[in-house]
Amino acid sequence: RLDLKRPKLFVRKYFILSLHNLINQSINNMDGNTMYWLFTTAPQAIAVLVGLIFTGMFFMAESIDNRVRADQSLTEIAESAKTALYKNMKTIDQTPRLLNELNRNHVSF
Repeated sequence: RLDLKRPKLFVRKYFILSLHNLINQSINNMDGNTMYWLFTTAPQAIAVLVGLIFTGMFFMAESIDNRVRADQSLTEIAESAKTALYKNMKTIDQTPRLLNELNRNHVSF
């Protein structure tokens, strides 16, 4: 069930479902060698992407800490910025839960 009262969740669900449908249509037209190549390289590409995201976030947190060391008056602002940064990291963790919810409800377009 798509809830239009929560636009961020709606957009996220719509994106995931669209990607899911695109992948399903693409898989139906693939031969064996293409499927083998896709499923052997996909985990590496996903791991690199997640690694780059986390590395960038940790570099941002370190940059915030360096600025606080230089100017102690920025401590309160830096804490709120780091809280927002780590809160956004949880979004990555919530994606598998969202996919399970969509599969449970058999939602598709």
